[in-house]
Amino acid sequence: MKNGIRCNGEAQRDVARKVYVADILSSDENELGRLNEERFKKVKVFGTVLDKKLFRSDTKVEYAFASIDDGSGFVIRLKAWGADVVLLDEAELGTTIDVVGRVKHGKDEVYIAPEIVRRIDDPNWEIVRELEIVEDHLREGKARLRNGDSTAHRLSDLKSEILQTVGRIGGNTGIDYDELLTYIKHFSEDEVKKGLRELLSEELIFEPRPGRYRT
Repeated sequence: MKNGIRCNGEAQRDVARKVYVADILSSDENELGRLNEERFKKVKVFGTVLDKKLFRSDTKVEYAFASIDDGSGFVIRLKAWGADVVLLDEAELGTTIDVVGRVKHGKDEVYIAPEIVRRIDDPNWEIVRELEIVEDHLREGKARLRNGDSTAHRLSDLKSEILQTVGRIGGNTGIDYDELLTYIKHFSEDEVKKGLRELLSEELIFEPRPGRYRT
């Protein structure tokens, strides 16, 4: 382990796609449990550890899993076997971790086989990751701001767009509610209000005075 990072020495060098757990588990490509392997071949996810369990044989840990929640409305498991169980050392209950891994299919679930696991102690990294994902979607022309998205998917998109707008336009002084609405084109005012409430409760944005928001 170097600089608090657990990594698999066999990890390949292809680029990991920064995604929400919802992207993996509720994507169009995952209908009937079939996932587009090229799109989600290798991913990078960021979340809070909800549980962790080790399975031992005599005194040796043979298998381990940890469940993570990234706030997108879905939870996914990280699974490791044999020598790779050490990768989950950083995944302690209640901690936030950044994970690079391969999307795999078990008998009854889609999970991630981790290659790199890093514990995150700075909460600002959550905002950074939100912005990175939004930028990636916009760059690829796949911002997922279209009719027919699931409720969780749509709310995740909205929160990302609010975060990006507040950070980009608001700067150090913030942005007024009415001005923010002029930048959020794909959602109703009621949806924007809900997104703001959730971001405030998660302390990803702040209200220096009523009706004004900043990151």
